[in-house]
Amino acid sequence: MATTSQTKAGLDEISTQITQAIAEASAAKSQLQSAKDRLTGLTTTYSDVISSITAYKDADDYEKVSKAELTRLTAEFVALKAALTTAINAI
Repeated sequence: MATTSQTKAGLDEISTQITQAIAEASAAKSQLQSAKDRLTGLTTTYSDVISSITAYKDADDYEKVSKAELTRLTAEFVALKAALTTAINAI
């Protein structure tokens, strides 16, 4: 059984560990928000590229491959952005 002074020291250590965990979670949330902001900016930065590829009529292999790649990247973008939003809201 711990003495009174040991329990007080233990409580202080627990408090310190929780404070450190909160600081780490806050830093992680900031990094997650930064990643989400970077993703969000892609649609503006590359709007001309996205618009051009979206307008393709599949006239040749290049257009077909470009549209397929954009579709895959869009799915990855949407999934990652949703995951980041969930993680940010959870912290």
